[in-house]
Amino acid sequence: MDDVAEEAELSKGTLYLYFKSKEDLYLAINLRGMKILYDLFADAIKIPKTGLEKVYAIGKAYMRFFTAYPDYYNALMYFDSQDMKIEELHSKISECNIPGQDALEILIEALKIGIKDETIRSDIEPVRTAAILWG
Repeated sequence: MDDVAEEAELSKGTLYLYFKSKEDLYLAINLRGMKILYDLFADAIKIPKTGLEKVYAIGKAYMRFFTAYPDYYNALMYFDSQDMKIEELHSKISECNIPGQDALEILIEALKIGIKDETIRSDIEPVRTAAILWG
């Protein structure tokens, strides 16, 4: 927190007015990253017509996120591996999961559209496939 306060040109006390702990700060960063990723996904599917084109556009959006926002990408990748005080931060963690789940739903819907318009095989399970692609 000392390093963050110094970089932000704030006193440590002022920083603690906004964030109660390092974990709280980390979750705020994670939430912002998930919202950016969601927005990229939502924009990506606006133009493509077929489900397969939408899935491809989502993949390209994910790569844009990785290259344009490497720090957010890294924060998201380590989200599950952090040792946080879960009891104290449960509502914040849930808040971070909402845009992630919404982004995953965009991918699931694109897969369903692809199955319906026959640009994606009909024997795939959209939720499972989306989870695999997400990973």
